[in-house]
Amino acid sequence: YFTVRVDRKFGANDSLFGTYVRDRQSQGAQDNLSALATRRQMFRQTYTVEESHVISPTIINVFRVGFHRQGIDNPSGADALNPIAGNTTLGLLPNQSIGRIEVPGLETFAGGTALYQPNTIIWNSYQVYDDLFITRGIHAIKFGVALEKDQRNTKGPGGFAGGRSIFSNFTNFMQGSPSSLIFNAGG
Repeated sequence: YFTVRVDRKFGANDSLFGTYVRDRQSQGAQDNLSALATRRQMFRQTYTVEESHVISPTIINVFRVGFHRQGIDNPSGADALNPIAGNTTLGLLPNQSIGRIEVPGLETFAGGTALYQPNTIIWNSYQVYDDLFITRGIHAIKFGVALEKDQRNTKGPGGFAGGRSIFSNFTNFMQGSPSSLIFNAGG
């Protein structure tokens, strides 16, 4: 994690500042049954530039632009804490670990090491602000405009790589009769 900031004054009426922030981290978590530990990589970057202009002793204009990007690699890895979570003989497809299992009244089993197909989510945020500050005696007024655009991009198939079995009740679960069976046959 680091931050860089630059301040510059251009005469008595104008000043400029810019910042850059960068943060990278790894995040790990266990599933609800402590059968699996997943990892994901995250990064954040922010750029900001602001210019202040003193129009008169009672009027100041502040113009600011910014860009923020956040990315998440989901998941970047998984480790079986319980041997069943890594067992490829239990999968819906050859060489796949066991998939997600949902049964009403039971805790959902999130799935094995092939829990999710990897994907990357990138969120971009663009901002432009222009504000005018006016002071008259004890009164202050602020006028301005704010424009923001958010953009989300997803790369990769996502979904449940190990498949997903949904059972309508406990009896059907014990009989191995799912009401819904979803898996990805392609690569």
